[in-house]
Amino acid sequence: MVLVVLALILLVPVVEIFAAVQVSHVVGVLPTLLLLVLVSLLGAWIVRHQGLQVWRRVGEQLAAGRVPTAELVDGFIVLVAGVLLVVPGFVTGVVGAVLVLPPVRHIAAAGARRRYGRRVIRVTSTGPLRSVYDVDGTEGPMRPRRGELGP
Repeated sequence: MVLVVLALILLVPVVEIFAAVQVSHVVGVLPTLLLLVLVSLLGAWIVRHQGLQVWRRVGEQLAAGRVPTAELVDGFIVLVAGVLLVVPGFVTGVVGAVLVLPPVRHIAAAGARRRYGRRVIRVTSTGPLRSVYDVDGTEGPMRPRRGELGP
């Protein structure tokens, strides 16, 4: 995992610079710089709008007495999209813009749930691990995995 992150840290700037140079050859340097600023500003506005919608849904779930796990995953994806949109660059801007679209975001959330497991252990303030919640917020019995402490 560390190698993947290191590769991305090294590869993304190279790809962004290459894309910016290619765009500047077509439209010129000043329009390229203006496009980069415009993409960042537009991205910040889109993420603010989508983030407020996610925040509202989290509040609705909490008010209904449900655990907002799906909404929190959605919010994390909006956060990642926001970072990609605000970072100056055409490639990260396109990836962030696609990721902020609700249908794509739902597909990414489903993939994240599959990747990171379907259950989240809830630690209560009254003691050790008491229950497990599915991603949809429904409570189920505690079944510790191998190597984990029981109730």
